[in-house]
Amino acid sequence: DPVGRAMLNLLPLPNGIRDPSKDNYNNSNDAQDKTPLHDRTNFVSRVDVVLTPNTRFSGKALFDRDNSIAFNRVAPGIGDINNVFPGDLLTGAYTQVLGSSMVNELTLGFSHNHYGFRIGKGAINQSDYTAFYVDNVLPGVKIPRLEPFGPYGDIALSRVNKDEYPYMPDMLYSGGDRSGLSAWRPWGGQSRIGATWNENFRYTVQDDLSMTKGRHNLKFGLYSERNSKTEPGSAGYAGVFNFGHSADNPLSTGNGYANSLLGVYNNYSELNDRVDRENRHWQSDAYAQDSWRVTSRLTVDYGVRVTHAGPVYDVRNQNSGFDPALWTSSQAPLLYRPACKTGVAGDQACSTANRAAIDPRSPG
Repeated sequence: DPVGRAMLNLLPLPNGIRDPSKDNYNNSNDAQDKTPLHDRTNFVSRVDVVLTPNTRFSGKALFDRDNSIAFNRVAPGIGDINNVFPGDLLTGAYTQVLGSSMVNELTLGFSHNHYGFRIGKGAINQSDYTAFYVDNVLPGVKIPRLEPFGPYGDIALSRVNKDEYPYMPDMLYSGGDRSGLSAWRPWGGQSRIGATWNENFRYTVQDDLSMTKGRHNLKFGLYSERNSKTEPGSAGYAGVFNFGHSADNPLSTGNGYANSLLGVYNNYSELNDRVDRENRHWQSDAYAQDSWRVTSRLTVDYGVRVTHAGPVYDVRNQNSGFDPALWTSSQAPLLYRPACKTGVAGDQACSTANRAAIDPRSPG
């Protein structure tokens, strides 16, 4: 099969370095790890200002930048991936003395962190995003798909990214009479396919009021935060070919490489769309507490705190659930029951040749 052969030819060829262990002379190639590259820039600043004798302000800013490059992510000796994960934080606190026995502090905060995967060339800030596009890896070879790739533009690390970049599919070869057969995975088996952007936003507001009244030190407070999480996924939109051996496939040779040469695959899957979840969440707290100095030798501390954790919901309507009120038995899918034709003891496995499935509509 010309397509299967072209895909198989992408795997590294024997490199002539032998495995010295017993009976493994030709079992595998020599593969060596490379030291990852990692550079980081961290900028932190803080300012404290006394605005008036009764008011002061404190602010802090943090800006973080990372590049973390890992090698050999596609196959041994092939492909490096840059995971960029910067973060930002801004916070400010305004403190005001309201009287001789009362102080109020208001704190506002914003934090933001995100990371994304992109293909790199092994050097910081150098990337070739099209290196593993189908037409660039196997020009002229038409790899079959269930549907064409969707529209796409220039590569961008973005929170909203529905582009279906025409990457090569994953190719798996394991199983059968050989172990340790390699795989070719454009994104190294990641659960997401680049370019992807994983992002968190958190907005917080907090107000605390402290006051002294007689023998009581009272404190009251409110806190609320708004969380946002963008979770990229959809690695399967480029497709996954599994040429590995399966006893249930009568065409399988027992060897994943041979299956690829013949165009025999155990299964193929692909997502019909690229979707990334974008979740939201509110949480709010309130408290009241008192430190009561009953006598010079006895102090009682007590208080109450109330928390409301709102539900996590997806603004892109990607979540799903089961509603019992909408279920009807007439529309339920038919499930075949497994059986063993010859019958075996309950603690014994049924051999593949004796396995059968029973249609519940016709048990005989």
